[in-house]
Amino acid sequence: MLLFPVVAMVSFDLITMKAGIWTVGTALVYGLIGLAFYSYFKGKEKAGLKSYAKASILGVLFFDFVTGPIMSSFIFEIPFQTALIGQIPFTVLHITSALIYTLILAPVLNPHIANSVTANLDKQISRVKMLIKIPERVF
Repeated sequence: MLLFPVVAMVSFDLITMKAGIWTVGTALVYGLIGLAFYSYFKGKEKAGLKSYAKASILGVLFFDFVTGPIMSSFIFEIPFQTALIGQIPFTVLHITSALIYTLILAPVLNPHIANSVTANLDKQISRVKMLIKIPERVF
């Protein structure tokens, strides 16, 4: 679980021809996050969508903090506060995209979540029907 994120990050940087010292740092951080979440979710067969969403947010926050303000301060000698403030808009977009991918892919990849989402949607649709009194035969 460490190897896939490292290979993904290195491959991306090689394909885009932007490999360098940054690649080593980002690949290691990404790999450590993958290893941490593998350990956390290992054996949790009934992890829910909320757990995956929280993991996405925490992973992005950790990754962006380490690879943004911390690495930028050391590698490029950018003042920490400047790098931190500059990182905020990127991190907001990064969290948004991570959550979208999580909400779409988690139910596809985990049958327990798919069943849970389907059951929850059925409940919500029933509640809406009761609130607005839609006859059953319409749906």
